[in-house]
Formats: sequence, structure tokens, C-alpha cells
Amino acid sequence: MDRHADLVVVGAGIVGLAHALAAARRGLSVIVVDRDAQANGASIRNFGFVTVTGQQAGDVWHRVESA
Repeated sequence: MDRHADLVVVGAGIVGLAHALAAARRGLSVIVVDRDAQANGASIRNFGFVTVTGQQAGDVWHRVESA
């Protein structure tokens, strides 16, 4: 079966899916490929936890808190 897309994203982790979503929202056709059928990599182990490291308190931290 031949498949055609504007963008092929390799890896269905949080970064790959974010890029796929951004491209789709811009009207591109997107194919996402991953080695496994279900989530099991670093993205699932981190449970979506986001932390700011290596940054001094201030503007950057405020942006994260309001996101």
C-alpha cells in the first residue's frame, strides 16, 4: 500500500506528537510512525511532568506556572 504525506514523524512521544499536531493544524497531511503499538517510552514514564531546571526564578518560572 502506498501512502503519501507532507510530513512523516518518526516517534510518537510527546515531542513527535506535538510536531505532528502543529503540522496538521497548518493543513499538512501527517503520518506518525512508532516502533510500538502502545505508549511505553519516556513520555509515558514521565506522566506529562514538566519542570524548569537550570533557570533562575522569575519570568521563565511564571510562564510555566501559567501554562
